[in-house]
Amino acid sequence: MSNIGELAVKIHNWRAGVGKHKSTQQKSANPLRAGAISAAAINWTAFFDPIDTHPDIVLAGVAARSLAKAEAQIAHYNLKDVKAYGSYEELLADPNIDVVYTALPNGLHAEWAIKAMEAGKHILVEKPIASNASDVEKIKQCSIRTGKVVLEAMHWQFHPVAHAVREEIESGKHGKILSFRARMTLPRGTLSADDIRLKYDLSGGATMDLSYVLSAASYFCGLDSTTSIDIQKAVPRLSPGDPKIDEAMDVEFVLTDHETGVEAFCTTHGDLLEPKLLGIVPRYWNMMPSCAIELEKSQISLDNFVGPHMSHSIDIIEKDSKGNATGKKRSLHFYKGGPKWGDRGEAWWTTYRYQLEAFVEMVRNVQQGKNHTMPPCWLSLDESQLVMSVIDAVYENAGLPKRESRGLVA
Repeated sequence: MSNIGELAVKIHNWRAGVGKHKSTQQKSANPLRAGAISAAAINWTAFFDPIDTHPDIVLAGVAARSLAKAEAQIAHYNLKDVKAYGSYEELLADPNIDVVYTALPNGLHAEWAIKAMEAGKHILVEKPIASNASDVEKIKQCSIRTGKVVLEAMHWQFHPVAHAVREEIESGKHGKILSFRARMTLPRGTLSADDIRLKYDLSGGATMDLSYVLSAASYFCGLDSTTSIDIQKAVPRLSPGDPKIDEAMDVEFVLTDHETGVEAFCTTHGDLLEPKLLGIVPRYWNMMPSCAIELEKSQISLDNFVGPHMSHSIDIIEKDSKGNATGKKRSLHFYKGGPKWGDRGEAWWTTYRYQLEAFVEMVRNVQQGKNHTMPPCWLSLDESQLVMSVIDAVYENAGLPKRESRGLVA
């Protein structure tokens, strides 16, 4: 899956001429020095590539379980002035590293986020941030104790298109939310049989790795501390290799805002191994993640909400007084600016580049003692914990065990 994402970003960069921006990018006099914990396949897409076009951060190190693996990734991407570390601990012990990114298996996220903060590093953690909501609380308490920034890399929420859709919803002109649906699938054959996403001991499963659909429901429906979550149905398709792993999950749930009384009926579908058509043809045409919001006066749909930098479309269809679609459609596109970023950003920035912009700004704010000064767009640990609590509830309703982090004391 990471290879597909990397190819997509490389095509995007070629099409948008990002290479010229990389070649002319001037770095600040004292940029943040960043390291990667693990030589994961997603490192280039999510971290190395956006660093190249940010003026205030440089890649300084890659750590892996062996020195050879770290050196191999550095060589593969022709990374200049980047040090290889033969263990994660070695990188965390280096005082020259300011911030780290980790794309370790899900079950190791909480352990190494905490270790990084205790070692004095700010950290960007690949989604999902932990294995369960209790472990997010441990991460949150460590962040408070150490004063270090930790951000879950739910990158799509940092793109202007997400903010534009939410602004439409919150404007009130479309009425109250009635329902929400989202889907994201990978065609069978994309993942190998031994992929870490299919291992329970590493906190795998469709609900974990395709948590984008649940995060979208939470983001667009306004999940917060005043909202109750009622999982009405969670139907998994279990892995034949491990009955604790959900290859796919269909969920129906209701989010109720107890301040406004608004109830949003949500349905989500995530599938890591979508069956082939007639058992032969991979369903590549279903790969584009999509979501739709039904409101009293309109229907709003967003195609490709996870990778909108490649392409996307916000389609708004008006309803008549009886609540029926009129066919009158308005289409919008947002590649830069929007209600949160304003004049900041470029049309060629990926979701990961917008995410890095926010992360670096927050780290700099904390370094300057401005802990309560937030970037234009941010994902708090409270928000991450709420989404993780939805994931926990989905597994409980499905009759599956909650995922557990490795290396953490209960």
